[in-house]
Amino acid sequence: MLMADDDAEDCMLATLAVAESGAKAAFSTVQDGIELMDYLSEHSRSKEKRLPDLILLDMNKPRKDGHHPNRGHILNCELSPEMCGGKGKLG
Repeated sequence: MLMADDDAEDCMLATLAVAESGAKAAFSTVQDGIELMDYLSEHSRSKEKRLPDLILLDMNKPRKDGHHPNRGHILNCELSPEMCGGKGKLG
């Protein structure tokens, strides 16, 4: 699991909730859209690291958000290239 949120308190609460739930999943956080894209790019190219199965995304992010008209959508085929016919930016 990956949480992309610039609110440290929200990240801390989510981290605690996952830990207390007993889930065996790894849980990571990033602070903004640039860090999110860097994380996904690094994990998509690594044999040792996996892309997250679940992303909790705050759409109003500093530096690169999820819906800014001049910067494009973060989730515009970048997370799952196979859903876009293999033409995603990370694939």
